Amino acid sequence: MDFLYNYFKVKLVIRNILRDIFYFIKGHDIENQDSLRNYIKWNENYFKKKEINIDSYVFVDLFSVPSWLFINSFAVNKLTTYFNCSATTFSHKSRNHIESKLFNSFNVDKHFKVSLCTSILTNEHKKLYLSLRETLKSKKDLLELEINGIKIGVDIYESILRTGLPTVDINSKLTWEYIYLGLLYMIYFEDLCKRDLIKAFVLSHDNYIYMGLPAKIGYKYGIPVYLFNAFGFYKLERFNHLNIRWALLPELFNSLPKETRKEGISWAESQLNLRLGGVVGVDMSYQLKSAFELNICESQILNNGNLDVVVATHEFYDNPHGYGNLLFNDFYDWLMYLGKKSNECGWNLYLKAHRDSPIEEINELKKFTSYFANIILLNQDYSFHQLKDEGVNIVLTCFGTVGHELPLLGFKVINAGVNPHIGYRFNLNPKSFFEYDNVLSNLKDLKIHFNRSEIFEFYYGYKKILFPFNFELDYYCNEETKEYDIFNKYLSCADRLSCDLEHEIDRFIVSNVNFSFQNYM
Repeated sequence: MDFLYNYFKVKLVIRNILRDIFYFIKGHDIENQDSLRNYIKWNENYFKKKEINIDSYVFVDLFSVPSWLFINSFAVNKLTTYFNCSATTFSHKSRNHIESKLFNSFNVDKHFKVSLCTSILTNEHKKLYLSLRETLKSKKDLLELEINGIKIGVDIYESILRTGLPTVDINSKLTWEYIYLGLLYMIYFEDLCKRDLIKAFVLSHDNYIYMGLPAKIGYKYGIPVYLFNAFGFYKLERFNHLNIRWALLPELFNSLPKETRKEGISWAESQLNLRLGGVVGVDMSYQLKSAFELNICESQILNNGNLDVVVATHEFYDNPHGYGNLLFNDFYDWLMYLGKKSNECGWNLYLKAHRDSPIEEINELKKFTSYFANIILLNQDYSFHQLKDEGVNIVLTCFGTVGHELPLLGFKVINAGVNPHIGYRFNLNPKSFFEYDNVLSNLKDLKIHFNRSEIFEFYYGYKKILFPFNFELDYYCNEETKEYDIFNKYLSCADRLSCDLEHEIDRFIVSNVNFSFQNYM
């Protein structure tokens, strides 16, 4: 046990040293990146240095995705003025040269490296780690782990999955390396909070070790946790605070003027008709291929008299608890349960992956066809239209968009945890594993009654009410700028974008609401 602890400690130090050396050698090529240099110059001119209290900080995670930087550079400067403090990035890694130039350009001059600098904190870390080596016996134990009132386990669990694994092995060295890292973040930030060094967090996400644990510690100590993105702003105060929005949707929609509701339903129907007609990227800019193209594949439906059930799979590594509590440890355990349940109930179970799923995902799904004789992995080009024409009408998902898409085609959809559709009746949302298991035991008798307008109401609320902004560059930049790289593209519309951002961010912070849509209702 002591050997593994010391191994992770040394590994972290060596990895950081090697990273620093690598970026020292490779990271000074900013002079050759014209657009990046132009962006940094613009920031330095726009975000003037100011006299502020340097004894406390807004803590910003080290996230360098351009679309996030554009918006959060304004947010950080507004918050440091609001709280009369400085700003700092944080990570268990050092900032490289380009990261330092980027963040310094909008007044995030300092960087806190997550490490334990006193023997008291180091001893606490080691004691907790060795204690967990004795008490954590299963992945469920890890997922439910709570220390000092902080739900630390879910962020460690999902960080392990994010490495590309389909599930967590409690006995693997990688699992314990992430437990080591999770404890490091927890102890480090608890210490900073106790010393009153943190005025606010500005985070890119509210999950995973690197962002989710600081957020949860912020909740414990009453420190506001802010998330800003192109479509909405949030000030979170408790675990899963973000996910209370879904149940509010019917009330929010019904509070709109009658004419707005009518126009909203018409817009949503039009958008969903496009999506179900096979148009790619309808309100989903990340989509590469549609599951609703009218192509025909060689049939894989067995027609053997058994009930046919389709599983709309999720990528194993991709945040299974992102919407709140899933009824299973992860997507892998969900599929294992469904395989066993299909044997028990005599179903034909068809796995349908996204058409653009990576080969690693498909290879993992193929393993389930070897575990269970009645599981078939569908051709990725199989459309839901073809499945419906072939007599299939039951689809299982955890929280996918099929929940509001497929009922329009006549499918019955059952979710397996908290999801955006929980305020409506157009699919089933069992609240416990017992209820879920009971529903699946009686699939042949399943009936779901709803009005189609509920789906359009949901969709308008989900896309337009909950996300009141559009600060995406494509919305602000005209056609001539499309060929520019991302930073020059930003600079081509920076004046207009900055004016709008300043106004909306200032309004949000001063209003002290939790969700930006509250200012518009």
